[in-house]
Amino acid sequence: MEMVLKKLSKGSAIVKSDKEYEKIIDALTYEINKYKKAINDSGLDYYDFNLETGEAEQSFVIGKSLGREPEEYDTMEKRAAQFNPDDLKRNYKEVDRVVNGEIDMFDLQSRVYKKDGSQVWLQHSGTLSCHPVTNEKHLVGLLRDITQEKANIDCLKYLADFDGLTRAYNRRSGLLKLESDVEAFESVTIIYIDIDKFKYINDTYGHTVGDQTLKAFCKKLYEVMPESTYLIRLGGDEFLCVVLNQSEKVVRETVNNLISNPVIYGNQPKDILFFSYGIVPFDQNKHINVDEFIRDADEQMYIFKKKREE
Repeated sequence: MEMVLKKLSKGSAIVKSDKEYEKIIDALTYEINKYKKAINDSGLDYYDFNLETGEAEQSFVIGKSLGREPEEYDTMEKRAAQFNPDDLKRNYKEVDRVVNGEIDMFDLQSRVYKKDGSQVWLQHSGTLSCHPVTNEKHLVGLLRDITQEKANIDCLKYLADFDGLTRAYNRRSGLLKLESDVEAFESVTIIYIDIDKFKYINDTYGHTVGDQTLKAFCKKLYEVMPESTYLIRLGGDEFLCVVLNQSEKVVRETVNNLISNPVIYGNQPKDILFFSYGIVPFDQNKHINVDEFIRDADEQMYIFKKKREE
């Protein structure tokens, strides 16, 4: 900008004519619009909030995608009404920190309502600027729609924590959750489950049927078990069913109900899915850690399996 002024004024600090003044204004306007266009073409919105008057100026790339009208952005109050209330409280705190000089800028992620009532995620960064003539304080910054990015991150988190086939927790994330739950809940009972002769199902009917059988079994578990239940796939055909705040009696009755309504994996009368299990409630006097807790249930499962084979 300084280079443009020097070029037009030929090094003089004084504008010599109205025509020269108009050239400077045109040049400044061009420079401003050039950067505004670059911002908008990048899918960003810029904003300028006057903290003294409450007036707001904002480009309209994201606003248009939200189904909004330009007049819905002409004051800070109207703009704030579009934010999720919980996020807005946090935003005000960060703005206050910038205004009070505690931090130079903020970088936030917030939920914003579209015209139809649905929500999108926006990233908005900003800093404090003081007008050189009026000394009014302005909050200036950029807005960016990160809804798809958030969805991608959530998807990656899901894939990192859950088994893609059965939708049970994977071993790593599930055991971390179990460690937390034995501390947080008054009652935690686990069922160590080993599906019997699963190799036979895969070898006889193929892995597609085997996968479908695992999915059907987990679905059945969620249908019959209490709501406070989650599954951990330990590996292969072994699962840990975790039940929170239920008595051991209730858990055993529920397992008996599951046995009475088994999963059928084939077309033959014998194609009934059987499983071995061990039920153990957490005992802080007996189980020094989660590994001991699981080992106890595993041993109970093998006792059950051995008795049935006899």
